[in-house]
Amino acid sequence: MKTASLLSCRLIFRSMLAAIVFTNLCVAAEPSKTPPDLTQDRAVDRELTYNLGATGLRGWIYSKPATYFDGLQGRTTAASRQILVTHVGAKSPADGVLQVDDVILGVDGKLFSEDARKSFALAIQNAEKESSGGVLKVTRWRAGKTEDVQLKLRVLGTYSATAPYDCPKSKKIFEEACVALEKESLPANWHGAISGLALLATGDDAYRPRLKKLAQEIAANALKSERIGMGSWESSYRGLFLG
Repeated sequence: MKTASLLSCRLIFRSMLAAIVFTNLCVAAEPSKTPPDLTQDRAVDRELTYNLGATGLRGWIYSKPATYFDGLQGRTTAASRQILVTHVGAKSPADGVLQVDDVILGVDGKLFSEDARKSFALAIQNAEKESSGGVLKVTRWRAGKTEDVQLKLRVLGTYSATAPYDCPKSKKIFEEACVALEKESLPANWHGAISGLALLATGDDAYRPRLKKLAQEIAANALKSERIGMGSWESSYRGLFLG
């Protein structure tokens, strides 16, 4: 009986300790700071930017998670309401419409009222529908003046309910991505492993010689990779490719 009671006490103590730790993580996590007004202050780290999809833009987006758990689950841009343009691709849909240091305040005639990154992504999806004709409406701030402008994107259709399976739009994007990957090198690291998996998924025998060479290079260095810390991510991607 004493042993059972002692075991019960230990279990209760551990449960209480876990609850305290969980509560501290939720409550004591550093709260989200107020995002900067990018129309007033554009002194940000421009090495940390986001690819803004088919627009040809890259932009800085406020990325401070509200809580520790938000950070773990990728909700890092939830507080953002603006996007600072840091790069405009030549001959891209944004070329001639937006420029570096412009600030995107919203889409479709409305200011961002929630996560700017996700809102912009959804607006791109909507613009690519046949019914939208590829028109992406953006609210642009430039040198003190705010106005609505339009970017003309390619019409790619709508994602099916089962995307990426049985989805013409997903299939088209994947095929074009593979054409782009054909021109890229396949290094024997996690970058090459991910690209290799994409090419492998096509089932196209034309890629076999390159993929065989990549597999041999990755396998030759398999025992040299780190097995702890972030090195395990590297090993995982390479292992997936070899598997």
